[in-house]
Amino acid sequence: MTWNYLSKYRSEIYGCMIIRIVLFHWYSVFADKLNFNWILFNFISQGNVGVDLFLILSGFSIRYALKKYEFLTRSNILSFYKRRMIKLFIPYLFFCIPYLILSYFFLYIDSVGMLIKEMLFVDRHVSGFWFIACIFVCYMISPIIEYLLRRDREKTVIALTILYIIVLGVFAKFSPEFYKYEVLLTRIPAFIFGMLLYKWVSEKRRISIGDILICLSFILFRYPVLYIAQRTPVLTDCSVLIDRLLMGTMGLGVGILLILILPHGESSRVNSCLSKVGKVTLEIYVFHIALKDIITKILGPSVSSISRPGVLLIGAAYLPLSILGGFLFKRYFDFIKAKICR
Repeated sequence: MTWNYLSKYRSEIYGCMIIRIVLFHWYSVFADKLNFNWILFNFISQGNVGVDLFLILSGFSIRYALKKYEFLTRSNILSFYKRRMIKLFIPYLFFCIPYLILSYFFLYIDSVGMLIKEMLFVDRHVSGFWFIACIFVCYMISPIIEYLLRRDREKTVIALTILYIIVLGVFAKFSPEFYKYEVLLTRIPAFIFGMLLYKWVSEKRRISIGDILICLSFILFRYPVLYIAQRTPVLTDCSVLIDRLLMGTMGLGVGILLILILPHGESSRVNSCLSKVGKVTLEIYVFHIALKDIITKILGPSVSSISRPGVLLIGAAYLPLSILGGFLFKRYFDFIKAKICR
């Protein structure tokens, strides 16, 4: 088994991760009703780790895209930005903004000021659609990182990443505003790590037993390390930052675990379905965020009184509806893209 398996089974891993993210957001609404089974509870409650693994995979995928350009000239970089940004702006302009405007009249947005902040990703934890802003930042910085890596300056990239984390730590310690933006800002290192991982993936470096044990240990040690950080005075204010960074390493552990499993279903229907789902992750993401808000609004205060079977029934409908909505949105966005790029 080689590190290239992360690329070979990328679509299947994306599929697994978006399913976990959807289930995590369902869990976030009904957390108190889903603690009856320890295994189920931990599997779903850590579903946001899927975001970190998604960014790691996106990191080396972006390098594959940039490698198509022999030289990083201004025109090549602009071409790269154009192709990537269209994929983000179409969902944002033709779904997220109209949805947020409708939310002002019917859902959770209660003022014009809040509406503007949601559109600009500066409110409610940088908006429910914060992941689009996160990917935008990653796309913007990727040519710079690619430039440095082409000149064998991995140490410079690592040093700049460490400096960025230190700046985030200072931000966390001294500014309450950090908690509005941490869900986005703390995910950038996972993407950069993915770009660094490209070398192992492209060279099909063998995954040793030691690599597997180290990566799987990331899953086991997240909570012990976080426990120590929360009880160490000098680290307490930065515990959220530390947890997000640990989730990045945990994401890699989950990725290794998946490529140990997925090859056994090489031609199976399960792998085929996961691959198809993995190709519409952005569409599923934007649709299920809106669906969650709508369900929450409809249920209102009665959320706390819904029985456990009712919660499970909602989850059984929420996941397939989110996936179906993603596929429908894929057609809708492709139609708009065809019109724009004609």
